[in-house]
Amino acid sequence: MALLEAMACGKPGVGADSLATPEAIQSGENGFLFTPFDSKDCAEKLCEVLKMPSSKYKSMSKSARLTAEKYSIPKSTDALLD
Repeated sequence: MALLEAMACGKPGVGADSLATPEAIQSGENGFLFTPFDSKDCAEKLCEVLKMPSSKYKSMSKSARLTAEKYSIPKSTDALLD
C-alpha cells in the first residue's frame, strides 16, 4: 500500500522484484525494480531516481500517478464486483 500511496503522490517507485511489486512497477517507466535481498542493486536504483534529469523524473512521476489511479478505491471496488 505504501508503494501505491507514494506513486499516487508522483514518486517513482523502487521495489524488490518480488510478490506484488512487479504488478505496480514497470521498470524504467514508473520506477525501478531491484533484485530481492540485493542491497547494492537497491541502492543503485534509488540513486538512479535521485540523479535522473528533471525531464525523465517528470515523465516517470506522471506514469507513477497514472499507475496508482488504476488501484483507486472506486476502480478496485468495481473490479471486485465484476
